[in-house]
Amino acid sequence: MPRCQTLQDVPEKVDGTTIKNSKGILGLKNDFITINDVKVKLGESISLESSVNVKDFGATGDGVTDDSTAIQAALNSNNSVIMIPKGHYIISSTIVIPKGKAIIGEGNDYWDTFTPSEDRPTEPLVKRDAEGTHLVFKGTGSKAYSAINLPNNTPSKTLNSDTYGLTHFTNQGSVAGAPATAKSFSVGIILQENSRIKDLRIVPRFLENGSLIGGYNNKTTSSLSDEWDVGIWCDGAYEGVVENVQAVGYWRIAGILITENNGTYEQWGNNPERLRITNTVTQGIRGLLIRNSPQWSVSSNTSTTITSEWNNTWTLTSQDKFKIVGSSNFYTFTGYTFANNEVTLTGVSPNLPSNVTGIRSPSIGNNFAGTVLENCVFNSFEHSSEVSSDTLGLPIAGALEMNGYPLRGIKFVNSKCQTIYDKLNSLFGDCRDTKFVSCQFENGAQIAYDVGDSSISYTENLRMVNSYNSSGTLNRTMFTPRGYYNDYDIFPTAFDPAPFKFDIQPPLNSSLGYSDEVKLQLLSSDGYERYVHGDNGSDSTLRTGQNLELAYQNGSTSETILKCFGASKNMEANGNISPAVDDSKSLGTTSKRWSEGWFEYIYLTSPNGTRWRLSVDNAGNLNTTAQ
Repeated sequence: MPRCQTLQDVPEKVDGTTIKNSKGILGLKNDFITINDVKVKLGESISLESSVNVKDFGATGDGVTDDSTAIQAALNSNNSVIMIPKGHYIISSTIVIPKGKAIIGEGNDYWDTFTPSEDRPTEPLVKRDAEGTHLVFKGTGSKAYSAINLPNNTPSKTLNSDTYGLTHFTNQGSVAGAPATAKSFSVGIILQENSRIKDLRIVPRFLENGSLIGGYNNKTTSSLSDEWDVGIWCDGAYEGVVENVQAVGYWRIAGILITENNGTYEQWGNNPERLRITNTVTQGIRGLLIRNSPQWSVSSNTSTTITSEWNNTWTLTSQDKFKIVGSSNFYTFTGYTFANNEVTLTGVSPNLPSNVTGIRSPSIGNNFAGTVLENCVFNSFEHSSEVSSDTLGLPIAGALEMNGYPLRGIKFVNSKCQTIYDKLNSLFGDCRDTKFVSCQFENGAQIAYDVGDSSISYTENLRMVNSYNSSGTLNRTMFTPRGYYNDYDIFPTAFDPAPFKFDIQPPLNSSLGYSDEVKLQLLSSDGYERYVHGDNGSDSTLRTGQNLELAYQNGSTSETILKCFGASKNMEANGNISPAVDDSKSLGTTSKRWSEGWFEYIYLTSPNGTRWRLSVDNAGNLNTTAQ
C-alpha cells in the first residue's frame, strides 16, 4: 500500500477500517484511525510522512524506564509531529520542542486540586492516571535555566501580616548598582515559536504505594513531590499552542511560565504574540506566570548620563545597553555610579533627549497582543494536606501573576483563577490592556497597582466583562488598579429582592460621563423619559409619574426635606427656606405673583433697621410689634 502524504490521500479502506472522503474532509466511523502506526484523530489534517511515534526511537512509556533521551531524539528528527501513545513516560531532563514542531498524546485523566474526600464514595475526587499520556518528571530537575532580565520593580503589598510580591528570578543580591545574580531554575518542557503540545499531562512524580502520583492523593502527608520548578516554559512562543494539557502537581515556580524571550538581555525583538492556550489546567506556586522585563523610573538625566531608581534585584548593569520610555532606540553606556539608592549610567551613547521618564530593558520587543487563554483553570499550589504553601516553607502561592513591560493585549476567555487552601488568587503588577471575558476568580487575595503604589509600574485598562470577581472569599482590599472595568461591580447581582442599583465602586475614581453632543436619558419601562440631560447645553429635566421626595438619611432614620406631589403639583418642605445671600432675592415677581399666602406671622424690616412682627388678633385687627 502506498504511503499516504495527508489524510486527503488516504484510500477508502486502511487495515479494514472503512472511511469516507468527502470534499477533502475525512469522516470516520470511529474517533481515530491508525495508519502506519500513527494514531490520527477524526477530521484532523496531518502529514503522515512527517509524523513519528516516540516508540520508534526507543521510548517505552512503562513508568520505569527513563524515556527522556528517546523523546528528545524523536523531536530532533526530521519529523514535524511526534506522537506519544498512552503510557507513563519517565522524564529526568528538559524536553525542548523545536520551532514549528509538535508533541501529541492520547489525552489525560481526572485531576482536581480539591483534596480527596472519603465522604463522597461515588465521587471521591481521587486523582487518576489510568488513561491518557503522562510525562512524569523524576528526581530533582537540573537548574540549567535562568531569567536575568526579570528583576522585580513592583513593590510588595501587605495584607493581614502576609507579604504578597512578585516571583523572584534573581537572588536579590545587587549592591551599589552591581547586578544581582540570576536564580537558576529547572524546566519540564520548553515551547518555542509555532510549537505545539497537545493531549497529555505533565506532572512531577510523587511516588507513594507504587503509584507515580500516589502522594497527591494523601491527605495526611506534609511531603512534597520530586522537585521541578516550571512545567511548561513558553519562551517567545509566537503562535504556539498548548491544547488539552494538564501541567499539574507541585511545580515550585509555575505550572506554565510565559515570557517574551529566553530570559537574557541579549535576545532582542522576539515576537511572543498570538500564543494559544486552551482547555488546559495548571497548578503550582503560580498556576500561570506571565512575566516580562520591568521599567525603572528616572529621576534625572543629561545627554550622556541617566539616573534611575534601584533595588536589590537590579540586573541591568550585567550588560551595557538599555532603552528609554517613548523610544525604540538602543543606548549603550560605559560605566555607572551609585548614590542615594540610585544608579547613574554614564558614558551614554547616542545622546539622550531631555526629560527621560523611564529606563527599559534592551530585550523589549513586541507585546503579547493576540495571546488567548480559553477554557482553562489556573490553580495555586493546593497541597493535599489542606495547608497553605507558606506553612510548608514555600512562597505564598497563587493562581495567576502578571508583570512586566510590554505586557499587554492578553485575553482570557471562560477561564478560572482558583485557590482553595493558599492565600493568593491573582497578582496584577505592571500590565496593560488585559481582558477577561466570562471568567471567575475564587478565594484568596487579589492584588493590583495604582500610580500611588509605583510611579511607573501599575495596572492599567484591566477589563473584566461578564466576569465574576467576588467569588468565595476573594479579598480585594489590595486590588487598586489605575484603570479598571467590571460589569459585575457596576451592575451587581442582587441575591435577595433588593432594588436594582447602578454602582461605580472603588478602585475606580470615575464619574458617569457623556459627550456634550449626546443627550443622556433615563427611561421608565413604559418608554417615558424620567431624566433628560439635554445636549449642547439644553435644559435638564427630572420627571416622575408619581410623587417625588428629597430626604436626609441618618443611619436607619430617614427625614423628609422636600416632597413634590405629582397629581396636585403641590410641594411640602420640612425646613426653612431662605436666600443664599441676605436681602438679595424676591419671592415672586410683579408679573408672577402668589395668589394666596397663609402665615401666622409676617416679619418686616423698616428703613432704619427695626424689625417688626405683623400679626392679626381674634377680632381681625392687624397688630405690629417691634422685635
